[in-house]
Amino acid sequence: MLPGGGVKWGESMEEALEREVREETGLEVQAGRLLCVSETLYPDGSRHIVNLVFRGLERGGEIRPSSDARVEGCAFVDLGDLPGIRLYPPMASFLQRACAPGYRAGGVYLGRLWRD
Repeated sequence: MLPGGGVKWGESMEEALEREVREETGLEVQAGRLLCVSETLYPDGSRHIVNLVFRGLERGGEIRPSSDARVEGCAFVDLGDLPGIRLYPPMASFLQRACAPGYRAGGVYLGRLWRD
């Protein structure tokens, strides 16, 4: 999964992104433009998650594993290696296009990608 989590009361989406990335990876980032939106619906009806993926700019820090027991690790991944990684939601091909030089689109709705 990409770093992520909830938005705290009074926090903007960009502030939440920057905080969550710092908490989960140790990196300081600046939120950029919105790349895509997708949804995750749990089959038992317990959760409906809206995923917002932003471009980010690394500003500092040092990558390290999160102290959250649910996070198994963190690492930079080459874009060319994305197709071989099980990513949730499954958006590897979109991320490859969105991170390619010259990509200009933004705010693309990818729909319900993750279904059990």
